[in-house]
Amino acid sequence: MAKPSIPVYLVTGFFGSGKTTFINYLLSTTEGGRRIAVLVNDFGDVNVDSEVISRGHGHGNVPEVHGVAGGSIFCSCRHWEFVAGLRALAGHKPDLIVVEASGMADPSPVKADIKIASDIDPDHEFAHAGTICLVDAAMFVSQLDLFPVVHRQVKQATIVVVNKVDLLKEPVDPKKEAIAARIRWINQGARVEYATGAAIPLPAALHPGEAGGEVPRPDRSLNEPGNQPGKLVLESSRTLARDEVLSYYDAVKDKILRFKGFCRLDGGWYHVDAVGGQLRFSPSPVTRERSEIVCIFVPADESRLVELVDAWRRVVG
Repeated sequence: MAKPSIPVYLVTGFFGSGKTTFINYLLSTTEGGRRIAVLVNDFGDVNVDSEVISRGHGHGNVPEVHGVAGGSIFCSCRHWEFVAGLRALAGHKPDLIVVEASGMADPSPVKADIKIASDIDPDHEFAHAGTICLVDAAMFVSQLDLFPVVHRQVKQATIVVVNKVDLLKEPVDPKKEAIAARIRWINQGARVEYATGAAIPLPAALHPGEAGGEVPRPDRSLNEPGNQPGKLVLESSRTLARDEVLSYYDAVKDKILRFKGFCRLDGGWYHVDAVGGQLRFSPSPVTRERSEIVCIFVPADESRLVELVDAWRRVVG
């Protein structure tokens, strides 16, 4: 008897492009009882995004959210965690699985890894149904030139969502056309969509397209020493003042790629997230033993790490 097949959609994009926002929008607009399981891969050492999806919103159509933190699950040294995650989610009988890749993930091996999961799972077949890549409209061109993995993410996409178009300065239309031209130069087969707040209707988001071609798993990282990101978790066991967190972020925002996590303020627990150079605080049901904020930075050298840690100590003690 044939094994039931579960469609798998991959969501890629560089840090801060809106992947988690996109998935939350997708889940909140899903109708008809469709059950969507989610696998979230955080580059940092704290499962921030998976907790935002699973506990911060409580979507009734989400049978399970599986989080894997601490690097990319498509690396040759960790791809078995992706395979294991798919198999674990399949046990919850979802109609489809959405995978949020980390910001530095090279998605080239995804089809091969999905096939491995199908081959070793006696009860389920997994089928790659599409790859949705989100890019930050205001940052895409500079990120493309600096980080080779952004090129690979666009190359492997079936749909490219140009997100945050509301942050483009006037005139907007020529800028959108220039971004689309760069995307099509990399990947002629992908459909290009524009969005604000990563709001793409479900039929458009899950409509199949054509990827830009298969690329084997790289023998080495696409990230060279000059652009290899570093990561640290900023912690505090005391209640923080909002101004303290804002002061720290303002002092280091030009030196980091990503700043997100959970912190305890005077009014309770908050999800902290930097978007477009602005720090947002959203009330959160997530509670922890201490405040934990993931900070991702380049270059990944000791001097930058010490600088960020010292700045945190000066602000919060």
